[in-house]
Amino acid sequence: KSYSISGEGLSTTNTSGTTSRFSNHGTFTYRLSVTDSRNRTTTKTKSVVVYNYFSPQVSLLSLSRADVNGNASDVGDFLYCKINYSIANPNSANKNNKQYLLQYREEGAESWTTSLSARDLNSYNSSNFVIKPTTTFEASKSYEIRVGIKDSFTTTYITGTIPTSTCILDIEPNGVGIGKYH
Repeated sequence: KSYSISGEGLSTTNTSGTTSRFSNHGTFTYRLSVTDSRNRTTTKTKSVVVYNYFSPQVSLLSLSRADVNGNASDVGDFLYCKINYSIANPNSANKNNKQYLLQYREEGAESWTTSLSARDLNSYNSSNFVIKPTTTFEASKSYEIRVGIKDSFTTTYITGTIPTSTCILDIEPNGVGIGKYH
């Protein structure tokens, strides 16, 4: 018996083979030929469709403190976040997951706290998508905020910072802050 498999990124005389990584999307055709001990050959051709895919993309448009109603406010204890995002929808099949999440930590801290765990998105692309978590953020602390856009394969993050709330004067036993909390 003899075998022959050939096609995009593959040429072998073994009974199976693995292609190299596809550099483009499209339709790729493979040909399998088998010859038996009587020298009879049969050939089958099969096409494989590789769809266009990209990792989720996210950009931060606006990040600030907000009041309880979600309106941007320098003295707010809540968060207002606006992003653009894009998630691949191969072959327009609507089978790729589309979710977002929001995490935060006090500036300089090591670990992240999840404010919003994986929430479903309504579309694969959005400009000016607004996130308003109900988590409260202490006025006297700065926070790092991390937004993740997640599909079936990976999560892409973008990080920003919200400063302490503004105030005219903050007098504490360990110092004074003018225009912000000490």
